[in-house]
Amino acid sequence: MPIMLVTYDVHKSDEKRANVLAFVKQHEHAQVSESCYLIDTDRTIEDIHDGLLFAGGGDHEYAVIGPIDNPLTIMIYSRAPGSYDWLRSRLPIGS
Repeated sequence: MPIMLVTYDVHKSDEKRANVLAFVKQHEHAQVSESCYLIDTDRTIEDIHDGLLFAGGGDHEYAVIGPIDNPLTIMIYSRAPGSYDWLRSRLPIGS
């Protein structure tokens, strides 16, 4: 499945933040930083972005980057343990 990087900035609303996080966690995922996740999904990038907009009420900032398909072009520097290993385990070597 395609891997995408999802990041969000939800302002002033714990409820909206919880909704966005619940949306992200509907997918196989690895946390990269506080509001940044790698997700494994068959959904399109537009569908993921629209889902984030809906979950957060539409008035927040989101970025969806992907699909990521080549581990040889990616390096993740993150304090979140295992995020790079999670990504490498889902991507074919030398794509």
